Amino acid sequence: MTGKQRRHTSATARDADGDPHAPSATLHRLVAAHTPGLFAVGAQYDGEDCGILAWGLAFPEHTDVVSVDGCHHVHTTSPERALRHFQDTGAQLHLVWAAHRSHDADRQDRDRL
Repeated sequence: MTGKQRRHTSATARDADGDPHAPSATLHRLVAAHTPGLFAVGAQYDGEDCGILAWGLAFPEHTDVVSVDGCHHVHTTSPERALRHFQDTGAQLHLVWAAHRSHDADRQDRDRL
């Protein structure tokens, strides 16, 4: 952790409910500013047949991708370069960028299932 990253902590910050152990607004802003890009490696077969082969995180300096079965891990310089590791599927491959979602929205979706 760099000094710049450590400088953004606050021991006295409280959330809206007054919880001294909740992340500070500064920490939330730091996370929002440095969130990596989330994408899927999608496979398009004949017609509407499609699937997700892997999920990836695109950081400014590198990209990490993990296949959905967890057996294939890729560390490369860009999301585009990660595609070549999945070309043997016989499908047309696409990078599909996911919209950022809040933890609360994810929890609400799980509760509905």
